[in-house]
Amino acid sequence: MKKNILVLLAFFIPIILVPQDKVDQIGDIGIYGGMGLNNYSTSFQSLPNFPCCSPNYESGDGLGMNLGFLANYNVNKEMQIGLKIGYSDLSALISQTENGIFDNNLGTQSNGVIRHDLDVSLPSLAFEPTFTFELIENLNGFLGVGFNYLISADISQKEVLEQPTDVTFENKKAVRNEASGSLENISSLLPLVSLGASYDLPLDNNDDMFLAPTISYTHRFGNVVPDLEWTVSTLNLGVQIKYSIKEKPIVIEPEPVKPIEPEIVVPVATSSIAANFQVKLNEEYSKDTIFVKYDKDLKFEAILGYVFFEENDSNIPARYDLISETQAKDFKTDKLNFENSLSGYHNILNILGQRFQKFPEVKIDLVGCNSDFDIEQGNKELSQKRAETVRDYFVNVWKLNPNRFTISARNLPETPSKTDNEFGRAENRRVEIVPQDWTIFKPQLMSDTTSSTDKNLEVTMLPKVDSKLPLTNWEIEIYNNEGVKKTFNGVGNPPESLDWNPLDDLGTLPSEDNPLSFKLKVRDSIGTEKSFAGEILTNEKNSSEMSFVQKFVNDAKIEKYNLILFGYNVTKLPPVAEVTLNLVKERITDKSQIVSIEGYSDMIGDEEYNVTLSYDRAIAVAKALEVRNEKAIGRGKVKNEIYDNKLPEGRFYSRSVIVTLKGTK
Repeated sequence: MKKNILVLLAFFIPIILVPQDKVDQIGDIGIYGGMGLNNYSTSFQSLPNFPCCSPNYESGDGLGMNLGFLANYNVNKEMQIGLKIGYSDLSALISQTENGIFDNNLGTQSNGVIRHDLDVSLPSLAFEPTFTFELIENLNGFLGVGFNYLISADISQKEVLEQPTDVTFENKKAVRNEASGSLENISSLLPLVSLGASYDLPLDNNDDMFLAPTISYTHRFGNVVPDLEWTVSTLNLGVQIKYSIKEKPIVIEPEPVKPIEPEIVVPVATSSIAANFQVKLNEEYSKDTIFVKYDKDLKFEAILGYVFFEENDSNIPARYDLISETQAKDFKTDKLNFENSLSGYHNILNILGQRFQKFPEVKIDLVGCNSDFDIEQGNKELSQKRAETVRDYFVNVWKLNPNRFTISARNLPETPSKTDNEFGRAENRRVEIVPQDWTIFKPQLMSDTTSSTDKNLEVTMLPKVDSKLPLTNWEIEIYNNEGVKKTFNGVGNPPESLDWNPLDDLGTLPSEDNPLSFKLKVRDSIGTEKSFAGEILTNEKNSSEMSFVQKFVNDAKIEKYNLILFGYNVTKLPPVAEVTLNLVKERITDKSQIVSIEGYSDMIGDEEYNVTLSYDRAIAVAKALEVRNEKAIGRGKVKNEIYDNKLPEGRFYSRSVIVTLKGTK
């Protein structure tokens, strides 16, 4: 018997002790406990060394406690294998009633009803490997196959005279044949099969702790006493408390970003071509002509759909950029000064107002909240006014239909920040803007340029080529997101100057979403070809206003996405995450790669904890993008304070994950 137990332990313990660096979520460990309704199925008259005149014992019932330890290993998202080891009380009372003749205390015989009681105490140790399958989210079914090791079997039996009540047994008592003791010859092991279900209830925001109510049925094979028909089954009701085991975070100190080294081109000994390809705006039209500029590195910022309010106030704070109805007609996001996320964020009501105009079918929920502290405690009327203030701005300035808005008021937000300090209370004084279509919250391209409305644009291209060998032909391509829109070509050297009016071929001017690029191609007499990007020149006359057409670049483009904003102490992806992550997936090509996924936190709290928290956020994004965990980095606090942590919006923007791509479209 002991040898069998050791073999089973040797098989299952390595499963539980799998090293924690295999997957992010290894599994869980915990404790369990509950009560079981034990049922005996029996067929015997008496037990060895316990003489009894019962006609035949047939069944018995009783309650028994069970408790112990558990451990599970995640095979995949839908399945776990595990082990439960613990104590199970299989005790019950077997009772049988008979009608018969007995010797009474009067020296005669009587007919009566006699109850035979056999009270069994049956403690055991349970060893139960389990297989768990996810049925639906948080609801799991499980199958257990193991055994109970019976520690002992203590018996107490008696006969009780139930009727008649006017006489007793010959011993002048209503009870006789009392006996107790231990059964010597019992089975050591009872094989078992369990079938049950449990429901996981998270106890914290990070899914580290779970409370799981459990129901199961266990049937045991074999008899408690050999050669006697006596089996035990149990209906269990209980609860599990589980702790999730995760991969330890990799703490990486921030390193300065190294510039991308230009590709070193080894010149061909017999051929050398150099060029300076400049593109400028015709000065006659450049005064009012402003184009969109894109740098080599692009940056996208998440939309934070919160408006924060001062204490006990329902007016939109002065730091938000509020405009008039007339200004709204000329509002363009590409004219905003996106110095950083906060300067763009303070135009949130205008950015969303314009987006809501473009999608008139989308409904919007406005949820007013308060700090539920001091003068604001329980003040839902203040929350209501704050939501109405935001709605009125959209209606009065952006002329949105008021029927599109649903207003609700509450005290603390559904996911509140801490309430025991002013930082957290300031974050809870807010209105949450929740569109019923999250695609409206796509990330904003950060740009410090403006768009052209001039219909008389003229572009001058100035190709200057230096070649050791004669040139045979040249070509200039002008293209946008849709492809090549105009081509100039010829033989020999390109002209010193070439003019072009975009309206002649495009019918419209370039925009932020569809800018123009220029490329010069030349070939020399031995067939060597070279391409050169068009460098857009600044018009000195309007240097403070001018911006440029997008540059064509030969090296890999870097794109940064500050995509996911997390709530206080939260690592779960918010609802808008699907939209923002889809944007990243769309930008990835076969030649692109994710450089890093960097998690951050605000400046509040312990640095070691913040590093772990920010790492968990990065891991959540890596999983959603199906990227290996080594790309995830936990940076902790935003040390350079790009976002002013004195403001609630600055702290929210600090709780972010930044995804960096290289070599994208």
